[in-house]
Amino acid sequence: MKTIRMGILGCGPRGMQMARITKLLPEFYTLTCMSDMDETALEEAGKAFPDIRLFRSSDELLDSGLADAVITEVPPDVHMEYVAKALDRNLHVLGEIPAVNSIEEGQFLWEKVNSSKALYMAGSNPNYREKNHLLYNLAQQNKIGKVAYIETEYIHDATGMKDAWRKEYEACRYYTHSLDPILKLIGSELRTVCCMGTYDRLKNGHRHNAMSALYSTKDNLVVRLLTAFAIPYSGPPHTTKI
Repeated sequence: MKTIRMGILGCGPRGMQMARITKLLPEFYTLTCMSDMDETALEEAGKAFPDIRLFRSSDELLDSGLADAVITEVPPDVHMEYVAKALDRNLHVLGEIPAVNSIEEGQFLWEKVNSSKALYMAGSNPNYREKNHLLYNLAQQNKIGKVAYIETEYIHDATGMKDAWRKEYEACRYYTHSLDPILKLIGSELRTVCCMGTYDRLKNGHRHNAMSALYSTKDNLVVRLLTAFAIPYSGPPHTTKI
């Protein structure tokens, strides 16, 4: 094994969080470089990590030769672009979510990953949560029975968050925390039945306050998905349910 030289595309809150994590694991990672177009974000990264190289362009970081792997903490609309650029340079990628924004991007990613010598992983960590593993284990032991209908929710009150992309993003496409564990649990492919959004009914500046979708499998198992970034919620600000 060798220490992986890690570069991080983006110096926002998530990028800084990932940078701190790499610093906690020096036996595995050496944080070598970060990039951001925002001068203030770059300045904060330089104060926190004075021993790394900073770039104003993610493309410059990818071409620098300073990284063996990168984490894509860039806005969602360019996730696929920079994953592809990194894989073209044979840099391993830990991709942020949402991984893709369309069927076409999904097909492109599939082909790009299979043609690259580098590895790609997506940060769909909710699949590994203990509560989800409990469900997987119960299903493997035949203690759940045959499921006919299942519901899942992801509620994240993002109305006060600074990452503006959530205000415009169609929340139903952000299924990582909720639908991913369901797919692993049922082991079947879905076909979309319908998807509906509220638009900004609550007038809080989001494209949709909440979105809901119904799916079914080939053998008629029905899944209901609710995803909401902008509804008042009295519980924890970030919660998932099955």
